[in-house]
This record gives sequence, C-alpha cells and structure tokens, in this order.
Amino acid sequence: MNRTLLAATAMYLLFIVYGSLVPLELRDLSITDAYSQFSRINYLQLGAGSRADWIANILLYIPLAFGLSASFGGVRHPLARLLLALFVGIFCLALAIGVEFAQLFFPPRTVSLNDLIAETLGTLIGLLTWHFFGAYTSQLYAHLKQGSLLSAKAAIIFYAVIYIALSLFPFDFVATHAELDDKLANGHDALLLPFDACTAEPLRCGVKLFAEIAALLPLGMLFCFLPYLQHRRTVAVLVGLFLGIGIEIVQVFLLSGSGQGLSVLTRVLGMGLGASLWGWGKQLPLSELTALLRRLFWLSLLPYIGLVLAINGWFSADWLTLDEALTKLVETRFLPLYYFYYTSEGVALVSLLSNVGMYLPVGLLCWLRFFSAAPPHKPAPHWIFAGILAAVFALIVETGKLFVPDKHADPS
Repeated sequence: MNRTLLAATAMYLLFIVYGSLVPLELRDLSITDAYSQFSRINYLQLGAGSRADWIANILLYIPLAFGLSASFGGVRHPLARLLLALFVGIFCLALAIGVEFAQLFFPPRTVSLNDLIAETLGTLIGLLTWHFFGAYTSQLYAHLKQGSLLSAKAAIIFYAVIYIALSLFPFDFVATHAELDDKLANGHDALLLPFDACTAEPLRCGVKLFAEIAALLPLGMLFCFLPYLQHRRTVAVLVGLFLGIGIEIVQVFLLSGSGQGLSVLTRVLGMGLGASLWGWGKQLPLSELTALLRRLFWLSLLPYIGLVLAINGWFSADWLTLDEALTKLVETRFLPLYYFYYTSEGVALVSLLSNVGMYLPVGLLCWLRFFSAAPPHKPAPHWIFAGILAAVFALIVETGKLFVPDKHADPS
C-alpha cells in the first residue's frame, strides 16, 4: 500500500465532498423528506450550456478511482485485483450517492440522475485507466525520481499530458452541426486573434499570450535533456507547432473553447525559447550564471509587482472611498471557493490557474534571489518562506480590490 498516495487521494476525496456542497447554505430538512425527494430525483434534459458541468462530474471521479486503485497497486493476484476494482467502484459510487443525497440539504445545489450517471462513468473510466495504463504510469513515476535520462522522458510525458488536458478542459465538444454554427457565430474563434476582446482589455490579452509562451518553456527545456536528440531546438519548435495546431483546431469544436491562430505561434515560441535558454545557460560558467541571476532578480521585481497590481485594477482611475471599501468587505464571503460555484467549471479552472500563475513568479524570484546570493555552505530558506511571501502579497492585492469598482476580493 502506498501511504503517501492514499493520503493524497483522501485529500482529493475531501475536496470532492467540500466542492460539491459549496456554498454550504444548510437548510432545515428532515431525513424523511430528504429520502422522499431523493427517491424521486429525475433525469434532466440538459442543453449545450450545461454540458460542461455534466462532463466536469465525470472528470471529478476519474482521479478518485485511479488514485484509490494506485494506492493498492502492489496487488498482483488476478482475483485480488478484481476484488480491489469492485471495492473501489462500490466505494466511489457510494460516495457519489452520499454526496448527491447531502446536496438536498445545501441549496442551491441541483440533484439529478445526470450527476449520478456522470459520476458512475468517471469511476469506470478511472478504473479502466488504471487497469490498462496503471503499470506504465507507475513505471514513469519511478523513472521520474531517478534523476536520469528516463526521468527526462517521464517528465516530458507527464507535462505534455497535463498541459493538453488543461488546454482542452472541460471537454465540452459540440454535439450537432447547429451547435457548431452557433458557436462559430459568437466570434470567439479567429484566424489570428479576437481583436475586439483584445481591444477592450489589451493588458489581459497580452498577459494571456505571454502566459501561453511561458507555459511551454519548461517543456522546451525538458527536450534538451534527451542526449540522443539531434537538432533539439528544431525538434522543440516542431513539437510546439504541431501541439499548437492540434489544440487550436480542437478548441474550435469546444463550446467553451476559443481557437485562434496566434496561439499556435505562442506555443512555437514557448518551445523554441525553452530550448534556446537551456542551450544558452549550459554554455555559461556557474559564477557568471549566478551573477546574471542576481541581476535578473532585481530587474524583474518591480515590473512583476506593477503588472500584478495593474491586472487587478489598482491603477484604475476611480477608487472607492474607505467607507465603500468597508461595505464591500462586510459583503465579502470568506468561504474558500465560494465564488467559484457561481461560474462554470471552465471559467473556475481558468480563474484558479490564473491565480496560481500570477503568484508562481514569487517562488521563481525567491529561487533567483537565494540561488544567486546564498553562500555554498549556507542552505537556502525553506520553501514555506516563499509560500508565506506569496500569501502576504496576495492579501495586499485582494485588499486593494476592495477599493476598485467592479472588483471583488476573493479569499480563495
């Protein structure tokens, strides 16, 4: 039994339960009435707008079933493996039924057979994924910890799979030709770039394009760790090209997607720059690289802070008064993930990744600072220091939102 993985799966299980009951607005309902309502739950006719929510329920239970199966991955006997799969399946289905029943006590959550079907499908997919790919995934993870050529291969596979999955989430594909026509008529897809959206918010548009480049820098660097690979930069650029074309074509067929040609170029740039940075850094002596990192820290600090404040509206023309800000503070809900409930799964994921990406440079800047300045005999501060620093910075930024019209502070 893998205790670490089992603990991580248990944490994910708690996330499922908590996320399924947010906003935690308990109502007075007897067990008898709840059972009566639950016995009459209906199958709803969902439109295209609800497809992403339904698919999200499928995706929610895939990692749970996969993680539970992997936690007991040492089981080898065929009969024992079958019994384990049955146990995991029954446990996940019991959890799904229990969560759906509990949602009756927490309006405005919707209880339907659609959710139970989706969660059942997610459980089956998770079990089948472990059955067919579990051994390979375990082998890749073991290679990842070795610090060798095999580690680079494993890291490339993990990074690429996660990147593609996040790029296509929530997998709400169009189901009919009419849906595709309606989706294309919205104007979110563009051969180059949706200029109307970028004209309205040029800063956010620029940050989005920069983030697309930055997201593939690590993958471009990882390709350079393959010693047998010739013309690494060319290979990285071609991978970025095909990756970009494939993702953007699929985005056209996603209801929540936005296909744009410029994103193909940003992915090419990300892969190419990653490979180029690796080759350039490898040629520098350690002392020169250290001095360069020290300068890079001070050159990046103020622009980064200014960019984060600008994105969050700190430089808007009209700020609210202190009394108005205090009124917004009183109205703020401090329940974690509270505001995510009132958006779609796709928007919630984008918001979550945006906030993670916004404060990720805090850790990078701490690494630049301590790597370049700490003496060899003196260990760098614990990683928790970077986390606390990012939390303090986020607190300042979110507090500032109280004074910005059309912004709300989110404690999450």
